[in-house]
Amino acid sequence: MLRARHHLLFALIAAAFALCASPAFAQGRTGERAAIEGTRAQAEALARAELEGLLSRLCPGRCELVELRAVVEAPRAVGRVTPGFGDSVAGSSYETRVSRIEATVLLDSKLPQNFRANIARMAQFRLQDIAPTIEVRPEFLDFPEPQLPPMPPMMQEEPRPAPRPLPLPPIPRAEDPESEPAAEPLPTPEPPVEEGRPLWQDALPWIALLATLLILSFLIIMILRRLEALTDRRQEPTPEPARPSEEAPDARPRAMPDVDLLRDELKHSRPVLNRMLRAWIADDPAELAVLVRLVGSGILSDVRRDASLRAPMETIAEEVARRDQPLEADEAHAIAEKARARLTAQQVLDDGSTDAEWEFLEGLGLAHIATLLESCTRRERAFVLTRLSPVVRSRYLEGLESEERRDLLLETSDADALSRSQARELAARQRAMAEEFIDAGREAQGQASMMLEMIGALALREQEDILRDILAKKPAVADVVLSQMVLESAAMHVPDEPLANTLHRIPVETLALFMRGTRRDIADHLLARAPVSTRQALATELSLDIPSTRAEFLEARRTFSQTLRTTLARDGFEVATYNANALRRGAHARQAPPTEPEVL
Repeated sequence: MLRARHHLLFALIAAAFALCASPAFAQGRTGERAAIEGTRAQAEALARAELEGLLSRLCPGRCELVELRAVVEAPRAVGRVTPGFGDSVAGSSYETRVSRIEATVLLDSKLPQNFRANIARMAQFRLQDIAPTIEVRPEFLDFPEPQLPPMPPMMQEEPRPAPRPLPLPPIPRAEDPESEPAAEPLPTPEPPVEEGRPLWQDALPWIALLATLLILSFLIIMILRRLEALTDRRQEPTPEPARPSEEAPDARPRAMPDVDLLRDELKHSRPVLNRMLRAWIADDPAELAVLVRLVGSGILSDVRRDASLRAPMETIAEEVARRDQPLEADEAHAIAEKARARLTAQQVLDDGSTDAEWEFLEGLGLAHIATLLESCTRRERAFVLTRLSPVVRSRYLEGLESEERRDLLLETSDADALSRSQARELAARQRAMAEEFIDAGREAQGQASMMLEMIGALALREQEDILRDILAKKPAVADVVLSQMVLESAAMHVPDEPLANTLHRIPVETLALFMRGTRRDIADHLLARAPVSTRQALATELSLDIPSTRAEFLEARRTFSQTLRTTLARDGFEVATYNANALRRGAHARQAPPTEPEVL
């Protein structure tokens, strides 16, 4: 039984070997190998063409495809297979698919890093339609330098056309052999002359060289002429500058106007200049600040003494400080023309009542003018009043009492006119007195500056006593001091509107410090004139028992005095007038003790 099984096993093995060795099986294995090799060859050809085209465009001469291999999967039979024996397999085919492509690329190591890092991805993108898996192995090597560019393909030249054959000579007619002359030998046709290159093509290099030499010669001649012109211009005397109207508009940048000439034109007539400045200040102080920035602040020497113009002067000063850059030429010419136009307009309106001999009156204050008028006779006083500017004359008359003003007008109407010589003598005498006033005013200004610092640290009662003594001994110094400070008691004589504006601008805490240290009647007066919102806050602040030092009170009083003085000057009020009224009223109660201590 066991032996029978062994024989059966050997028979099966022999049958299998026979089947494998049969022609049909051999033919099947041959078909599979042919399908695999065909697919591999086709895939490698396509992949090699794609990669070589990519490398030749991106890095010609610096990258080469070293190795490329396509891996094909096992073939799969497609269609119906007829079993049987013999040398044919009917109705069968194989389907093969490329599973992977492996490529080795040799790259120059000096290529950019980004290019070397992305070459594998670019190759995978180009070969993704051939196989699903692409493996590119870049190998880097230092290529020799320099790298020659790839040679372009040689283009085949078209063959030259053959030369045309010469026309045949005409055939002579047949004649009698007796009269027929001997035939001449036919001329040997000359070989065609080959057409050579035109002459101008051979002369191209020489033409380019000649053109270069001509251009260089022209440039050298132009440079020499320019140098000669510059040398002649330096040797010639400097011509006078042409007027702006004669210059070309775009020849060169516009120059600045002549500031000295403009300043002389403005100061030609002092009264006309002051009237022009007053009108300009009323119209546009900021525009006048541009003129001051151009010609200087000397043109404001007269009008700046007018206390009613203190606020516009501060505006002009702020605008001048804001213009920290030099003026442009166009802006300077524009403001100069405006100044000339306004000056001409004032000259048209000038009636000639103010002579050049009386121009010194423009720089005096009301106090000095009043002193000059007191030193004159009735006839001279009337004449001097007619020589004052309308603004100064009206301000002087407004400062007089009604009876004094009436008497002055009556004296003026009854006074006789002065002769020319008498007017000149009066002008010389008044000018000498005015110069003394100016010198004394400068001295008084220096003394007043020192006194203001010392008086600011005293109590109100001491301030009033010292100012009364100074007013009696040195009126000029007292006038300067009274015009540059505001006494506490002067607040009771100030109009309600500027006082309310002052109280509104000062912080409530500062007002409370000042009102705790000042006299009770002054504090009550300020509280009654304060705005409603400020009054309620002040009442609440004063109800609190908050201690304060003398230094805090002096600082609060200084803030109140400066703010009130600025408000009065802005509204056109005379600060010295209210201080003088406070001193006169306080003189009656000089010996009376204060109702409350001035400083807590």
